Amino acid sequence: MIYSVFGILAVLEVLLFLIILYCKNPFQPTSKVIKIDISGKKKVSMDNLIDEYLCENHDSIYRICDSACDDFKRDCEKKLDRILLFHSHRKKQYDKSLKKMCSKDYPYFVFSFYRNITKYHQRNYVKTSYVEPIEAERLDITIGEMLDILAELESINYATTREKYHSKNQRKLMTKELRQQIKERDHYTCQICGKVMLDEVGLHIDHIIPIKQGGKSVPENLQVLCDKCNLAKGTK
Repeated sequence: MIYSVFGILAVLEVLLFLIILYCKNPFQPTSKVIKIDISGKKKVSMDNLIDEYLCENHDSIYRICDSACDDFKRDCEKKLDRILLFHSHRKKQYDKSLKKMCSKDYPYFVFSFYRNITKYHQRNYVKTSYVEPIEAERLDITIGEMLDILAELESINYATTREKYHSKNQRKLMTKELRQQIKERDHYTCQICGKVMLDEVGLHIDHIIPIKQGGKSVPENLQVLCDKCNLAKGTK
């Protein structure tokens, strides 16, 4: 009697394994996870952080968008060649997953925002610290949405984030870091008369297109001017 019960259980276990094997889709669409460290940052704007990442990595993201469907198809076809059991069923699963993956509505990009948290463990009465990344936020973006974001950033030449570019307070965006970037780019030299101001005396950071006329606080619209040239420009 005991042996028959074990026999039944073994048969049920095999059947359960076959059901799981049959039902589980081995061609699940994948995702591209991008991790962004927000340790020490308060009032985080995920859109701003994503834009900053894309401004620096737009070429590689474009390539990923272009090749995502083909890469998935190539990987799945390798698996499909090795699967003989329920082949016709697997082919249907593959076709369904491929259609889903190649759709611009599939959330292929996953942005994971994490903070490095210091933790401690104790051994032999000695406390040792270690850092563990903890995910704080997660945002899924479809391929179609990603292409739209890239198109917007490309229209402003990846100069800054969309939020900053459309901000009404452009003077607030003139940070010390941005000013230093323009000084170094222009070699501390007036872009009109050529005066070199390594001591920064009389050095101005000028908006080529004034803010009142819609000019933005982006590197392309900024230049180094000496005080005389800047004053002369202002009087015109």
